[in-house]
Amino acid sequence: MKKISSLLLSAIICTALASGQMPEVTKFFPDSVFGSASVSFTVADLITGEVICSIDPRRALAPASVNKLVSTSSALELLGSDYRFRTVTGYSGELGRNRKTLNGDIIIRGGGDPALGSPYFPDHYEDIVGRIAHSVQNAGITKIKGSVIADESIYGFNPASSRWSWGDLGNYYGAGPYGLSVFDNTVRIYFRTGERGSVPVITRMEPEIEGLEMKSYLIAEGTTDRGYVYSAPYNKYAWIMGYIPENREEFVLRASIPDPPLQLASMVTARLEQLGIVVSEGAATARTVNGFTAENMIQLSEILSPPLSEIVKVTNHESVNLYAEHLLRQVGHEIKGSGTVQSGIEAIREFLVVSGIPHTGVVIEDGSGLAARNSITSEFITGLIRYMIISGRNPASFYESLPVAGESGTMRGFFRDPLLAGNLRAKTGTISRVRSYAGTFRTASGREMVFCIIVNNYTGPLSVVNRQIEDLFRQLVINY
Repeated sequence: MKKISSLLLSAIICTALASGQMPEVTKFFPDSVFGSASVSFTVADLITGEVICSIDPRRALAPASVNKLVSTSSALELLGSDYRFRTVTGYSGELGRNRKTLNGDIIIRGGGDPALGSPYFPDHYEDIVGRIAHSVQNAGITKIKGSVIADESIYGFNPASSRWSWGDLGNYYGAGPYGLSVFDNTVRIYFRTGERGSVPVITRMEPEIEGLEMKSYLIAEGTTDRGYVYSAPYNKYAWIMGYIPENREEFVLRASIPDPPLQLASMVTARLEQLGIVVSEGAATARTVNGFTAENMIQLSEILSPPLSEIVKVTNHESVNLYAEHLLRQVGHEIKGSGTVQSGIEAIREFLVVSGIPHTGVVIEDGSGLAARNSITSEFITGLIRYMIISGRNPASFYESLPVAGESGTMRGFFRDPLLAGNLRAKTGTISRVRSYAGTFRTASGREMVFCIIVNNYTGPLSVVNRQIEDLFRQLVINY
């Protein structure tokens, strides 16, 4: 209690020094919510770097999705805002004398594109399965004496972080990154629900996943989504537990696709057969084909992703875990020659050293913040934001990637006070008993500020935490 009282007093003094008043101790951080919490908070002048206010700025805490600022910043700096991922379709083996029969395999070689076929970019990718299938048809191939093989090997074959919770893996937000991801690695499960206590009926899945055995133990109850999917990468079994809203003609639950590379290969195979092209050995992946290599592949077509700046914007605006994990691995692939988590972390640490951003106590376990063992400080994140805007290669891309309070992304429903809405920009972070914000705002006097606040182990409703943090920022805007 002595420690938390010191933190509370620091927060009060920050505001009191600016306003000339001494607010009540419980105004911003009431004991009922923050009494057992750890708080790290830093506000600094964007231009000068002067720290205006801080509470335990070097306290290393779990950041939740504020961790995405580390992976997105590093990707922009190390890869560049115009960087594009490449997905290449080609064939191995030889074409017969008539050039219509392929004695070999069609290969879809993934280049780590996180957004391939994503609903976030419908106009860019259009019908991704059709584009790949038609590239084979346009080559004049009518028979394939082999397989359609998805090559996801650029990241290896372990998409699930050992630091993630088992309960997250089957849900869309726990979808892991593959060297060949597709449709955000998400399957949409459609239900029709009845009266309270009844069993919801699965009406369809998009996309359909061949061979997946899914058991539902859901109950229709209330108006909120409390349904969770339990599964694991490469698994053919999944089950759903919990509650989803009652009396809905249609309700959608999103889950992770167990094997996205195989899913794409299967869908391309089916489309080829619709086009009259016979595939004798069906769909496969690099993981399941012994001795697979794409070294001598003859290219038929390639699909480029949107520019990295657009992917980063979606990552931070919508807090897409999958995209952040791809960015971490892609940085490792391009900078260290290996698309692993560890290579990505090593590349990021080298960037932080070269940039001169203080990062003592920072522990990076993943790209998204889903791992509870990530550990960062508000001083570090504030320094990172300031570096990206003042000294970075792509300041506009980074700045525009931060959601605007009351208007866009994950900040659309928060900080709607007229002093903050349209003014404060921030990446949000939320996991169990963690709430964090980091970004920029302008004070009433016209000063541009950078900030980060991380709260761990609060008790009570999240709405109270958000309200008290919003009150604090109102006072900072007014008084500085």
